[in-house]
Amino acid sequence: MANISKIDPMIVSIVERRLTNVCEEIHTRVINASHNPCTSQARDLGNSLLDDKGRLVAYGRCRDGHASGSPVALKNILDYIGRDNIYPEDFIIANDPYIVRFGHLPDWSLVRPVFYKGELMFYNYMRVHQYDVGGAHHAAYFPRCFDIHGEGIIIPPTKIINRGKVNEEIYALILKNVRGSSIVRMDNMLANAAMKNAEKRLIEICDEYGKDVVKAAIDESIRLTEELVRGEIAKWPAGEYTSRTASDCDGTTRDPVWVELKLTIEPKTGQVILDFSNNPRQVDFINTTRGMMWPHTIIPLRWSLPPGLPRNQGIYNCITIKSKEGTVFDPVYPATCGGQGPCLGAQIIELIQLALAQAIPTKVPAGWTRDVNPLPCGRYSNTIDPRTGVPKYYCIISFLSAGSSGAIWGYDAWETQGTPESAGGGTRASTEVMEALYPWQWPKCEFITDSSGDGQFRGSMGIHCEYICEHPQDEYKRGSIEITTGTTNGETFPPFGLLGGGDGARLRMWLERNGRKTKIHSMDIVPVEPGDFFATECGGGGGVGHPLDRDADKVAWDALNEYISLKKARDVYGVVIEPETFKIDYPATEKLRKAKRRAKSYRERFVPSSS
Repeated sequence: MANISKIDPMIVSIVERRLTNVCEEIHTRVINASHNPCTSQARDLGNSLLDDKGRLVAYGRCRDGHASGSPVALKNILDYIGRDNIYPEDFIIANDPYIVRFGHLPDWSLVRPVFYKGELMFYNYMRVHQYDVGGAHHAAYFPRCFDIHGEGIIIPPTKIINRGKVNEEIYALILKNVRGSSIVRMDNMLANAAMKNAEKRLIEICDEYGKDVVKAAIDESIRLTEELVRGEIAKWPAGEYTSRTASDCDGTTRDPVWVELKLTIEPKTGQVILDFSNNPRQVDFINTTRGMMWPHTIIPLRWSLPPGLPRNQGIYNCITIKSKEGTVFDPVYPATCGGQGPCLGAQIIELIQLALAQAIPTKVPAGWTRDVNPLPCGRYSNTIDPRTGVPKYYCIISFLSAGSSGAIWGYDAWETQGTPESAGGGTRASTEVMEALYPWQWPKCEFITDSSGDGQFRGSMGIHCEYICEHPQDEYKRGSIEITTGTTNGETFPPFGLLGGGDGARLRMWLERNGRKTKIHSMDIVPVEPGDFFATECGGGGGVGHPLDRDADKVAWDALNEYISLKKARDVYGVVIEPETFKIDYPATEKLRKAKRRAKSYRERFVPSSS
């Protein structure tokens, strides 16, 4: 083994970047060649590289929530398969939430080992939301399911390719239990091929620098990351910080599901301890497996750490997570968990933000828009697909209704960041492509004026999105079309503001049929007929700092560009703007702001330090 103390820092940096590029190559190949629109259009996937010890080495620009939990998933997969039972050309798939403990049934973990001159060197890992996973509905976001078996096929870690040979008997059994099996198979084999092709790059790196130098560079990169993270935590105030938030419901009742966290900062050891033990017993649909706590913890912690932090095991070494079996954050079989990512996983992010905001308020973003991604699903009742011999199905995962981020002290939020667990690594599908593929139209997808959380630093804007069902009438039978809102949250609890900033707006959804408008709830299944109109309005991210402290020129710019209305500019921000010219009346503004600052609500706000 090369001496770590003597390894050239430039070599460490180059190896780190090249390993990250391998991840990005795999990610790009799969996106560009996938036949699953959820992958090719919405990019609902993530991949990472781990070393022979199962430590996270790198991952690229992808959905953070998929990639950053890979160390937990890989450990559980190897515990099941056996570390002595891993060979070149193996390809493993798994989705069992109670073995892999990472994700719901549509998210399949795909693993391929990388050997260098006969020695196990790396594991390529990818998690992809599959085209279908079987179950009672085309989408696994099925509230009120009897148990997890109704959500889809459950696959323990299984070698579908063993030493280069496809196990067709086992794979046929799996594919027989999913819809669109040809697409599922195609995407699995695509991922395997992309990983296999990328092995050439990994072997080239080992050939160029030597296996021991590459290992030493990985060790040093992880050590430096851990050192940086511990050094930053050492600056945070010691103490225990508690937080509480809630999901709208569990899909069976309309009662909120309240969850809480005790977060302990230990500056002397550079550790953050997160205790989720004191939470309700498992409920329906939104239970979140223990492994899913890791990505939803890593994401908000990274937001509060210095930018440019390498994505490797170093940060994991500074975190301890505690949970209690049988609760919503550590359920036991056969509890349903199809909605775990958007409907309680996202609340883990909120809990950590709310707790950290008590310790380091200027380094924590306000609440992101909660997940809003209703899924239109349907089948053609009279048409058999000639290519597959089965009825034509569709499930549209587009993220077109998704909101965006909250502000942070010193900066307005960015628009169109998507869901919090994607952490900016996803994208919205193209409406043109969606309309070409499916019998639906999206006549509008636009920002909503006055939807963002107000503040000295403004939150992102909410999204208004419209859906029109154009499913052919002659292909429709009752029950053959539906919209599942199991991927939506925020109807009751809006994105929160911080440091005197305002909350974003709450989620609204409705269906119109024959001139009648019906309110639609989150975490539900809604029957749809051809010609129905469906719409969503999600709130924007939370604001930071009091709105009266926002620069008046920025308020005028916001009003001119319809981020806010003139009424809000005056009533909330205290800025008087001429409606024709959009010029600020500075004397009137100063007078109005002075009057508003005398109000009790302004005087009691928390004023952060400049640190």
